[in-house]
Amino acid sequence: MTNGHIAYQRERVAAVQGEFIRRVYNWMGLGLGATALVALYTAGNPQLLNLIFGNTLVFFGLIIAELGLVFWLSAAINRLSYSTASMMFFLYSALNGLTLSVIFLAYTSTSIASTFGVTAGTFGVTSLYGYTTKRDLSSWGSFLFMGLIGIILASVVNIFLRSPMVYWVVTYAGILVFVGLAAYDTKKLKEMALAGFADAETEGKSAVMGALALYLAGLYQPLFDAAADTGEPEGLGKAKIFSRKDAKAQRRKHIIKSNEWCVGRTLQELLLTRNQKPKTV
Repeated sequence: MTNGHIAYQRERVAAVQGEFIRRVYNWMGLGLGATALVALYTAGNPQLLNLIFGNTLVFFGLIIAELGLVFWLSAAINRLSYSTASMMFFLYSALNGLTLSVIFLAYTSTSIASTFGVTAGTFGVTSLYGYTTKRDLSSWGSFLFMGLIGIILASVVNIFLRSPMVYWVVTYAGILVFVGLAAYDTKKLKEMALAGFADAETEGKSAVMGALALYLAGLYQPLFDAAADTGEPEGLGKAKIFSRKDAKAQRRKHIIKSNEWCVGRTLQELLLTRNQKPKTV
């Protein structure tokens, strides 16, 4: 085999991997865009906010629906068509927008914009590291899995303790875990592209599932960063039930929910790490 042929093969492999990663990032961007639009619309609609965060059944119903959708999509991906998987991804993104609209009540728009800008750069750098490094990152999987379990347990306990110390530990641990996931998932997607796919349909579904993995890591890293930058949200740790007729008290009740939906988000990521990828060649 000539040097020219070897060089051509390397270029071909790099092109295939690059095209697949671009496809994954396109899906991820569309999902994040859908989430942002739904969250902005919900945050500006008092009636919708009251429906979601003023009613415990509705709020936790949405959380359960999101968890169920991720679990079902992960388990059934090999039986679903590419179009169905795509629609489920957008549905999940929209549901996320409904429940994540609470961040516009907990933090200022300036804080949200600056934090998402900084963490977008951080995510890009760590994802680039995962794509370009020759280091084997497979050992990171178990470490990140253990970190997620720790975040879940600490978050659940802190729902009852309302401890500022636990709040900060979970916040910074969450940043580290989701930064690691960006690199780990990108490396795994690159290796998946190298292994090849049975057909175009399988490749499309793999891109959707890869986008879901990066979507979760890319979305929740800035949420933990926002908590670190701005401190504990106003109202966190106060279990008093406020009157719905009092607008200020209602806003504080929405903010108190933020500690609860963080648990749901971490559980979604935990489920994703145990999913079943579309079968490759």
